[in-house]
Amino acid sequence: MARHISYIQERPLAMLHLAGWAIYVAADYMDHALFENYNAIPTLASGIAAYLLTGGLALLYDRMVRLGAIFQHVVFFTFLYAGAVVWHKVHRIFHYIVFHETETVPAELERLVHLPFREWIATGFTPVLLFLSWAGFFFVCRQYLARRDEQARLRRQELATKKAQLQTLRHQLNPHFLFNILNSIDVSVQSDDKTTAHKMTQHLSRFLRSSLEQGEADKIPLAQELGMLREFVAIEELRFQDKLRVSFYVETETEKALVPAMLFQPLMENAVKFAWTERAEGFVTFRATGGDGTIVVMVENSKATGGGRKGTGTGLKNIRERLEILYGEDASVTVDDTYARFAVTVTLPKELAL
Repeated sequence: MARHISYIQERPLAMLHLAGWAIYVAADYMDHALFENYNAIPTLASGIAAYLLTGGLALLYDRMVRLGAIFQHVVFFTFLYAGAVVWHKVHRIFHYIVFHETETVPAELERLVHLPFREWIATGFTPVLLFLSWAGFFFVCRQYLARRDEQARLRRQELATKKAQLQTLRHQLNPHFLFNILNSIDVSVQSDDKTTAHKMTQHLSRFLRSSLEQGEADKIPLAQELGMLREFVAIEELRFQDKLRVSFYVETETEKALVPAMLFQPLMENAVKFAWTERAEGFVTFRATGGDGTIVVMVENSKATGGGRKGTGTGLKNIRERLEILYGEDASVTVDDTYARFAVTVTLPKELAL
C-alpha cells in the first residue's frame, strides 16, 4: 500500500491522466447503458486508445521542452489534432461495428485505408473538443504541479538556510564561553589552586558532554538546558566564591517544554558578568513559569556598578535572531533595565517533548 501511495505522490500527473480517462470510460458506458447497450468493449477500446494517444502527447511535450515554446506548442497541437483523428477512427470502428453490426472489422479497416487523404483527416467536432479539453486539463495540472514543486523546493531551501543560520548563531556562542572558562581554569592553576581547577574541569567536562549529547537539535527539553546551565553556574560560583549568588526557580510543568538549545546560556553568562563585584554580593535569578500556551523565562541580575557599565548587546541580538528564525512573531524578548537591576524576559510558545 505504501508503495502505491509513493508512486501516486511521485507521479501525480500520470495518476490524474489515468483517472481522467477512467471517468470518461465510466461516463460513456453509462450513456450507452441508457439505451440498453451493455457491451463495454467499444467504450474500453476508445478509452484505452485515448489514454495511450494523449499519454504519448504528454511525453512528446515534455521531450520538446528545450526546443523553444513556440515550436513546442505548434508541434504539440499538430499532433493533438492527428491524435483526435486517429481516435475518431478507432471510436467509429468499434462503436459502429459492435452496436450497429454493419461491417466486420477487417472490412471497415480496408475501407478506411482506401479513403482519400482529405476525408481521412476529417473528423467531427466532438473528438477535437474532447482532445482540446484534455489539453486544457493537462496544462492546468502541469502548471499547478510545477508551481507546487517550486514552492516545496523554496520551502526546503528556506529551511536549509534557517538551519544553517541557527548553526552559525549557536557556534558563535561556544568559542566565547569556552575562552572564559579555560581562562578561569588557567588562573586557578597559576594560583596553585588545584582543587578549584579540578572541579572546574569536571563541570566543564559534564557541560561539554551534555552539549554533544544534544547533537544538532534545534530544540531540547528545558530540563536538559537547565542541566547545562547548572554546570555553567557551578563553574562561575567557583570563580567568584562568595561574591555571587545564583538562584533557580522553575515550575515543574515547564521542564518538559522544548526550548532552543543553548538559548539561555549567554543570558546567564552576561548576568554573571554584570552582577559580580568585589565590594558586595551580586545575585542572578533564573525563573521559568508556564502560561496559557506559553513558557516564560526571566533571567535577572543585580548591577554591580549601579548602571555605569554597558554591554554590547551582541548576546541579545543573537537570541532575537534565533527566535525570529524558529518562531517568527510567536516569541518575544523584553528587557527591563533599571538603575540597580537588569532583567531579560523570553516568552516562547509551549511545545512539549514527547
